[in-house]
Amino acid sequence: MTLGENIHKLRMAKGMTQKQLADQLFVTSQAVSRWENNEVEPNINVLNKMAEIFDVTVDAIINGPNEQPVEVKEEIKIKENVANCHDCHKAIFDGEAFKKVERFHYEGSGRSRRRVGEIVTLCEDCYQKQIAEDEAKTKKAYEDKLRSLKNRRIWAYCMGALAGIIFLLIFIFGTKNLEFNLALRIVGSIISLYGGFSLVYCLIWETYIQDVFLTIAGFGFVKFPGIIFEFSIDGFIGLIVLKIIFVILGYILAAIAIIFAIIICMVLAIFSFPFYTGKIKAKPEDINI
Repeated sequence: MTLGENIHKLRMAKGMTQKQLADQLFVTSQAVSRWENNEVEPNINVLNKMAEIFDVTVDAIINGPNEQPVEVKEEIKIKENVANCHDCHKAIFDGEAFKKVERFHYEGSGRSRRRVGEIVTLCEDCYQKQIAEDEAKTKKAYEDKLRSLKNRRIWAYCMGALAGIIFLLIFIFGTKNLEFNLALRIVGSIISLYGGFSLVYCLIWETYIQDVFLTIAGFGFVKFPGIIFEFSIDGFIGLIVLKIIFVILGYILAAIAIIFAIIICMVLAIFSFPFYTGKIKAKPEDINI
């Protein structure tokens, strides 16, 4: 009988399953299956432990119980301990699967806090466990990102509706003394309502219109040159008057630029809004953990 057949016979005599034997030997049930199928042979340490479990000698395991000893053709080699698992501290022997992975942690505090990476060794079980944890972490971050996008879209709809009502009221009260026929008032009301809504929606949703608005409005915030004045009462009064004029002029220019930016961006938003109302899309690979 072969070594694998002997192990199988002794295991069955004890009424043990492959998993029960594997648990007592601190190996996997696949390892026991491979021994019994004569694919690999256990090392001498495992044979000694197995002899204790079966209550037989190592010779009985190798040559079979109640049989004459036969010459062992291959020398049983003791496997070398090549590493220890970083997480479970299990010994990893030569020929067993393991992985080297990079992990990051932070050192220091405040401005001196920095991200440091290190290479750690993991056994196959801990490596698979880490993969499962990373996938769960990525999934949660992805779901949180989608939830955040949905909440921001709701906020954009609400604030857009409020802005549309404000623009509509401005149009109604601003043109009540103008001789507009009913058709023009209806069209103007619709454009004001929809334009105000789409403008604020696109600004909150961070579309290209936000960049256009900031660029145009930025032209109104200019820096006025310094003022040279005479060191006297009249000079101080002139300085104060010029400062006030510059402040008022600055506010006027900023208001004009903002109004111009609102008009331009409202026109763009009216046509762009339908393209930003589709299904919210986010990719798991775009999530930074």
